[in-house]
Amino acid sequence: AVTQSGVGLVVSGNDGLMDLLSYDDNTTVATSIGMGRYSQTTGNIIDKWGLVTWYDTGNEGSNLSERISLHYGTSKYPWASTSMVTVLRDGNVGIGTVIPFSNASDNKGLNIDRGGHSSLLIGDGVNNGGMIQSSDDSWSRFTADGAALIDVYGEGSSAFISLNVDSATTGFPAARLTVSNTGGIKFNTYGGTAKTGTPTYLLGTDASGNIVKTL
Repeated sequence: AVTQSGVGLVVSGNDGLMDLLSYDDNTTVATSIGMGRYSQTTGNIIDKWGLVTWYDTGNEGSNLSERISLHYGTSKYPWASTSMVTVLRDGNVGIGTVIPFSNASDNKGLNIDRGGHSSLLIGDGVNNGGMIQSSDDSWSRFTADGAALIDVYGEGSSAFISLNVDSATTGFPAARLTVSNTGGIKFNTYGGTAKTGTPTYLLGTDASGNIVKTL
């Protein structure tokens, strides 16, 4: 049964079930629940969250659900506001995108696309856990136990990959190892007389390019 209380509607019963269904009229938006606040003075919406189910079109009477999305904004209609999180019917999840893995269809899982600094943070990123971060589609950043920043940087136009490591926890760590697009390897801090010592063995390459010790 549905009853009204001092705080809103109450669904009660053996299991407290509630369905929100619409018939298939061959449109994209099927159901929507909005939650937000409005100004008591003007009646205008201040902001609003919305949970929206989206459906395929073209097969009226049998269209399948495409996705469910969480929206946020100031629109009267939740589906007209920005989609924050999306779950597709195949299980792929998008943050900042309603078409997760559209450009990498062989991949499955979580697709974060919030622009130049899309990040995945595990733990607090300083005292525990770490972070993977993209910056202009070229950075992967890892931090652990407040010890260091480790960046893997790849520049598409100049075609190189750089491993950057530093003891700081902010800013841009220094390049330590670079691999060029031709396969050349550079140890960035070994220039001049740096890192000198008495070697026990020397390194060389075999005919396949494998690095080996020479006696």
